[in-house]
Amino acid sequence: MKLSIIISVHNLQEYIGQCLDSVVDIGMSEKDYEIIVVNDGSTDQSWEILGEYKSKFAQIKSYSQENSGVGSARNLGISMARGTYLWIVDGDDMVIPDKVVNAVNIAIMN
Repeated sequence: MKLSIIISVHNLQEYIGQCLDSVVDIGMSEKDYEIIVVNDGSTDQSWEILGEYKSKFAQIKSYSQENSGVGSARNLGISMARGTYLWIVDGDDMVIPDKVVNAVNIAIMN
């Protein structure tokens, strides 16, 4: 597996759908990347929204922990990652797909 995308989420129900939309189809084969989402104790609908995406996209894996902060959530995601490369994203961010693929290709070449 080439890439693990780590996403931390805490009470981001308004944004997590857009974030996941931007990473589920980054122009790589599904076998070449995984999306690891760590719910950091959300009390809104973030976890439920994540469940909907997880049921549609096999490359999404999700974990939940009590609220411990973004660093802790990222560290949990990193410990679960299987990719050669990591891309860390906040749950209210969106990525530009070709930028991710270009970065991975440059890393592989160098």
